[in-house]
Amino acid sequence: MKSLMKRLASLKILSLVLIGAVIAALYVLVTRSDSSDGRGGTVAGDSARPTHAPPSPSPPPPTPAPPTTEPPPSPSSSSSTTPRPTDPPSTRTTASAPIGVRIASVTSADGLPGMGSHATVRITLDATPVPEGSSLWLVAKVPNIGSPPSTRFYAKAPVPTTPGDHELPLDLSGAQVGTSRDLLVVLADAAATPSLAENQANDGTTSWDIHRTALPQGARPVATQSVSKTRA
Repeated sequence: MKSLMKRLASLKILSLVLIGAVIAALYVLVTRSDSSDGRGGTVAGDSARPTHAPPSPSPPPPTPAPPTTEPPPSPSSSSSTTPRPTDPPSTRTTASAPIGVRIASVTSADGLPGMGSHATVRITLDATPVPEGSSLWLVAKVPNIGSPPSTRFYAKAPVPTTPGDHELPLDLSGAQVGTSRDLLVVLADAAATPSLAENQANDGTTSWDIHRTALPQGARPVATQSVSKTRA
């Protein structure tokens, strides 16, 4: 009876050992299965990822800098930076400003066709004022005259400086038929006016011709027209 009991006890112990071994083997198998499933999920997840990285978002536009304002000038510098008021425009015409003058016509005084020994010159003066102290003159510019031949300027008459039409006589009795000359309206300043007056006063004085080779300094033409003598 005792031997039977010992055998049963041995079998019981052996069965417990076997059960423990089976449980341990099952635990190992379950652990390996879990670890292999985890590795498989990782590989599958990696292979499903796209091979190219997604494009990075474009950077936001730069923020514009706030406008800078200059500080107001200090009171000490206001005298140098404050613009001076402009002077009112002058109503006087300077000596170099254009004058509204034109020779409107040159006709024979006798009313016949062609140009004889006496002509009438009509000069139109616009509303532009003549500079103070200046004067207007009718001057004949005659080429190739005298000995030796040269160009000479003959002051014929002063021109009124009031706006409107002005008719002046012109003596061509000394000109040869077929010759031409330029008629000039000359603007003369205060210094040149006496020279032109003396030129007119000495018309016909050959000894004074040496002073006719040029206009006096301070005189300049503002209108011109050519005239030819066609008959006696």
